[in-house]
Amino acid sequence: MKLFKCLISITAGFLVGNAIYKYINNNDNRKTVKCFISTPMTGKDVNEVIHNLFIAKIEAAKLIKKERPDVNIKFIDSYDPYSTDNPVSLLSDAIHELGKCEYVYFTKKWKESRGCNIEHNVAESYNKKILYEV
Repeated sequence: MKLFKCLISITAGFLVGNAIYKYINNNDNRKTVKCFISTPMTGKDVNEVIHNLFIAKIEAAKLIKKERPDVNIKFIDSYDPYSTDNPVSLLSDAIHELGKCEYVYFTKKWKESRGCNIEHNVAESYNKKILYEV
């Protein structure tokens, strides 16, 4: 039953995320910018992480569109609920994805997460445009 709920959550998250993408990016001729989402994940269940990512994408889109209304936005997060990799390997994958992005959005409580703190240090060191949830 737990696996079924997880699959439903992931499917719903994907469908809603796809709808948000189409709403935000209504012009295919615009430049696309990438935005990495950094959110604490340790100790959270799949539903909570997916919910946080969903909210983060909406809020990040508002901030980016306020600054650059002429762009499409592609969101990147490295969350994989099925991964069995160790935390360091997962963080390495996240940093790899972060490196491809112009913007990095940090959700509330990012300072309480070792992974988010490392992602923040990388974003600052490599002059990414950093956005914060208010």
